[in-house]
Amino acid sequence: KWMERPDETQIKTIESDGMGYYLFLPSIFIYGDLQYAYLLDRREGPAYFESARQKLIKGENGHYFTRYYSGTAIMQLPFFLVAHTLSRLSDYPPDGFSIPYQLAIALAAGFYLLLGLWFSYQLCLWIGVSPYVSAMAVLLVATGTNLLNYAWKEPAFSHVYLFSAIAGLYYFWTRFLSQRQEIFLFITVALAGLIFITRPTSVLALLALPFFMHQRPSIQLLKTILLRHQKGIVLGGLVGVMLVCLQLFLYYLQTGQISMVSYEGEQLFQFTRPAIYNFLMGFRKGWFVYTPLSALAFFGLRHQWLKERHRFYSVMVFYLIAFWVLSSWWNWWYGGSFGMRAMIDFYAITICLLALLLTSLQKWARLIVVLASIFFVFLNTAQNLQYFRNILYYDFMTEAKYSKIFLRGDKIMEWSTAPQYNPCATIDYNTIANQCIDFALLHDRPSVKKFQIGHPHESIGYHEILNKKQPYGASVNFKIESDNTESRSISFFVSAIMPIPDMEAIAVISISKDAKTIYWYGEPLNRIFEEFGVPATGEFCHTLPSALPVGSEINCYILNLDPNSIKVFNLCVRHYEKK
Repeated sequence: KWMERPDETQIKTIESDGMGYYLFLPSIFIYGDLQYAYLLDRREGPAYFESARQKLIKGENGHYFTRYYSGTAIMQLPFFLVAHTLSRLSDYPPDGFSIPYQLAIALAAGFYLLLGLWFSYQLCLWIGVSPYVSAMAVLLVATGTNLLNYAWKEPAFSHVYLFSAIAGLYYFWTRFLSQRQEIFLFITVALAGLIFITRPTSVLALLALPFFMHQRPSIQLLKTILLRHQKGIVLGGLVGVMLVCLQLFLYYLQTGQISMVSYEGEQLFQFTRPAIYNFLMGFRKGWFVYTPLSALAFFGLRHQWLKERHRFYSVMVFYLIAFWVLSSWWNWWYGGSFGMRAMIDFYAITICLLALLLTSLQKWARLIVVLASIFFVFLNTAQNLQYFRNILYYDFMTEAKYSKIFLRGDKIMEWSTAPQYNPCATIDYNTIANQCIDFALLHDRPSVKKFQIGHPHESIGYHEILNKKQPYGASVNFKIESDNTESRSISFFVSAIMPIPDMEAIAVISISKDAKTIYWYGEPLNRIFEEFGVPATGEFCHTLPSALPVGSEINCYILNLDPNSIKVFNLCVRHYEKK
């Protein structure tokens, strides 16, 4: 993926939020500049510097900073240093953003993915699951959830790193429980500090520590750990405190202030109004909607209720608090992403629950669960490809949009679920002309047919039926009467029945002069319709090119090159110009 770029200056692997996490590395180790002058004062630099500049925020005191925490960059550091060394020894610019650095971050994500999966496999063995079932659970979650997306498409984001760190936290906790060695407790506590400065809310993972204890937690056991293993706790705590101090120091170098809160002027959490239902079941980003395998794994709690209730209560307390806290975040859908990315960090628990479910079932029931899991893997793979191809949009999804693209990967579906920007709705325009087609006046056209409205003999209407045999619909025509053609737009309103989404049906704006086409634009109807097989309406607005010659004719019509027919009931077009 890191090679799929229009030219060598375009960024792909390190982008979006991933750029915000990564930005500490080149700023410190290459430019020695956490005031970001190398970005802000070098507007003539490489094109990918603009991607980095977009992640900088101007604080109230005028200083620029990245609001992201440094834990991800710390985990990426070894790979960054190797990339920097190779860049200096090769022809690639050692600027922190060229291809070696992007490949390094892709490899970093792959490494931490495999490490987290290995930790999770060991955890399954620890809780009594067979090696075969443990491997199956690991493989299913690796391929059947959105974890895959953040290892290959968006590898600079924090989630695959946190998945590995939290799985490692649980693993070294179990090593301590089995061997009672200080070093394992030290690593556990230190990892908690690293997790905190990667994504503070992810320390909620500590609530699930009792799940990995073979005996019921008690006050006496806690006292024993605290009294007999003070050295490991203190040293690990010191490392954790040092990491937190490092984050505070980095923020101070950027802004001149000491703070752990980088979201200025925002109400971070709305604990009295958590969006739990939308967080789990909503079509915008719902965890169970886009990762149904995680919902299936929850049935593994039945085994814990029957056999080891302290584990059941531990996991339930963890999930209830996690759902409440994470869905109370002001941006509960977590911006542009595939599925509910905030839950990826805790997939080590999901793997263990799925493994316990597979272990607890009878042969026939296990077969059903395995078949369902295989389907969820197939669904996740399809949705990953849809997300990669911009068919499944990164935000603003609805049930209608989800149904519209379900298991569809055709190129015609690209961007079909994206919100349609309508410049006519946001800018003050004057209407130059407004026309609607009256199909009753066009009843002689072969494509125009009668249809009955309501009960028999109540009313008769006309619509236009377009398909591959009769592809061109009736047109609305405008003439450009003046040479003032700056900031003109055309607004289309269509009412029709489109039987299926993946049809080659488009709304066309064609501009001609002296019988010669000088401009042509087609808007796929599946982008503006939310429902299919039933009467639906859609609207879009398109800005025309400037400097159109006087006397040019604008023709607006529906074109359907698909064998399936579309029935058009209404077509209205407006011609606007900016005031």
